[in-house]
Amino acid sequence: MAQIIAFANQKGGVGKSTMTVQGAFYYALKQGKKVLVVDMDAQANSTSSLLQGEELTSTHSEELFDPEAKVQVQTTESGIDLIGSSLTDDAGYDAESLPMEMAGNPALHLEELRDKYDYILIDCPPALGRRLLSALLSADFVVSPVKLSGYAVEGLGRLFSTMISIKESFKPNLKILGVVINEFDGSAAHQESLNDVKEALGEDLVFESILRHRPPIDSASYGKPIWKVRNGQAAAREIAAIFDELTEKLTQEQD
Repeated sequence: MAQIIAFANQKGGVGKSTMTVQGAFYYALKQGKKVLVVDMDAQANSTSSLLQGEELTSTHSEELFDPEAKVQVQTTESGIDLIGSSLTDDAGYDAESLPMEMAGNPALHLEELRDKYDYILIDCPPALGRRLLSALLSADFVVSPVKLSGYAVEGLGRLFSTMISIKESFKPNLKILGVVINEFDGSAAHQESLNDVKEALGEDLVFESILRHRPPIDSASYGKPIWKVRNGQAAAREIAAIFDELTEKLTQEQD
């Protein structure tokens, strides 16, 4: 039975799609797990990365808001299944105007798919709205990628407030696994920001494994597993460490 993990942050460009896609590659291709990616971000970065120019034939993620939708997944060339976001129109953005009571429908559809997978990974949009709300209502666990800056703590504060509100009001079993530091450069400024994040959230909510600033990750964002990218071995080890730590956290939550 799948564990449903949402990669969320109310700030764009922090690595949500990278973590979603590389996590799917790692679990599916390195560990032989059955993985479904659900792209709830209307920017469709995870969709384009996994399709690599193929036509999107799956149920579009915005269709999950329809309680009568007949959900069809698309198996990509890598063997990862996909419920993608539209690449050719604005329907994904139109979902934000749907009635609030429809936000829980995607969770009902994904619950019906749970038994078919080991992991369902959700790429979330970078702004609070129907899509992010529906992703968090669907998820068992939330992981938040973050790039360190002077605004990192402030942004995480808003995100955690949102998640706590959803947990208290709608989904008491939602678990926050923590934040993953992305593009760490080892500078004094980054180390200071990292210390601020740990102080604000507590060290238990900050992954020990981090992803450093490495050019091969940019190449991997175009849909290649990081270990297949030239000079990507160091980044591949970091990705593996992050998802091994994530798996360990999931195991601890089940104990």
